[in-house]
Amino acid sequence: MPGKIIAWLTLLVATVAFAQSAQIYNLPGEAVFPEGIAADAEAGVFFVSSTTDGTILQGDVATGEVSVFVAGPQPPFTTVGLDVDSQGRLWVAGGGSGQIRVYDIATGDLVATVSTPEAEATFINDVVAVDGEAYATDSSRPILFRIPPTLDSAEPWVDFTGTAFEYIEGFNANGIEVSADGRYLVVVQMNTGNLYRIDRETKAVSLIDLSEGMMAATVEGGDGLELDGLTLYVVQNAPHKIAVLELEPDFSSATVVANITDPSLGFPTTAVKVGDQLLVVNSQFDKMDTDDLVLPFTVSGVPVP
Repeated sequence: MPGKIIAWLTLLVATVAFAQSAQIYNLPGEAVFPEGIAADAEAGVFFVSSTTDGTILQGDVATGEVSVFVAGPQPPFTTVGLDVDSQGRLWVAGGGSGQIRVYDIATGDLVATVSTPEAEATFINDVVAVDGEAYATDSSRPILFRIPPTLDSAEPWVDFTGTAFEYIEGFNANGIEVSADGRYLVVVQMNTGNLYRIDRETKAVSLIDLSEGMMAATVEGGDGLELDGLTLYVVQNAPHKIAVLELEPDFSSATVVANITDPSLGFPTTAVKVGDQLLVVNSQFDKMDTDDLVLPFTVSGVPVP
């Protein structure tokens, strides 16, 4: 059998979805509709955002206990994507408020509120911190924002207009991650399932060539990202799964090597890796205003393959 066919069959087997046995973390509250998650792995704690009133929850990875870290409501601020930096700060994307907030993890105090320029439509969806600064995606306007270490502004750092990253109707840029060496940012476009690489040195934007076996692929419904070395986890909400990708060292291309599923996943939005498991947020956004909502809201601790 030709070598290429053997390789393709091997990869095809690897990409078959497989179920896990998840540890369940229950979230307090009957209208949480959680979205973002971040963790301080050394302290063994994680943080989860509530899209309804801006509450931020804090959980203990070992005991499973979850309590309120920042109480809501916080109108017009809506907590969405989260990230924890090396300085012990929690970065929070503020959705339709157009803001990013920064909290001290040790005290829960608000360190800064940073506003993006006013616009007719905005949705600050996710944020990633690196080298004392942070980058935030906007799902409505084709701008990637940078928040400098001074925390005094949110500058339009990259305008995607005219680049490989073409905004279309619907939710566009969503999850964002940064390579271990800080060179590249990776952003998923939710409404197309495309992945993009942004070079932090040149600001160049390019489409990441994504394949599954011998076929071109996208990550349909791609929401949150979690990057571990060259392994990229893409949480796909409507498909109720997590795609596992292996990136090339220059982040120009990637291959889908596995798909994680679990019966506990309920319109998952994002994930964070802690130890040998992915903590996955079950938003249940698809059950808003229905009689099918299942309480309590949960985070699934899914073993990493």
